Amino acid sequence: MQLVGYLRFNYTQLEFLDQLEDLVRTGRGCDFHQTMTRPEQWRDYQLGMLEIARLEARVVTPRIPVRRSAVRLLDVAGSHGLFGAALCRRHAPSAARCLNCRKRYRMRRNSPRMSDCSTLSPIGPGMR
Repeated sequence: MQLVGYLRFNYTQLEFLDQLEDLVRTGRGCDFHQTMTRPEQWRDYQLGMLEIARLEARVVTPRIPVRRSAVRLLDVAGSHGLFGAALCRRHAPSAARCLNCRKRYRMRRNSPRMSDCSTLSPIGPGMR
């Protein structure tokens, strides 16, 4: 199990700590999705979230209740739709759709590392 992307994303997370004083003083946090402006930050974030989701999916998906009659699932929780795909594998013949923001969807779709999510039908803005 690799965590290279997650470890690289920690450098970006450390940059967020620069804003900690403002958060304590004003009570306003930062929207880190808006703060990440460099392509490598998004790359590391996306890969890092996928790597962490792979670790968590094995533990979490067996604990998520799914009705026996369920045939479709909408995954809106992030993690590249990996949880939705894992749930579909556990509860066949389910099919999952993944809802993500446009920027994340484009990056995820082009990633060769997404073989875990082959059972997903991605939904991005303007898609049905």
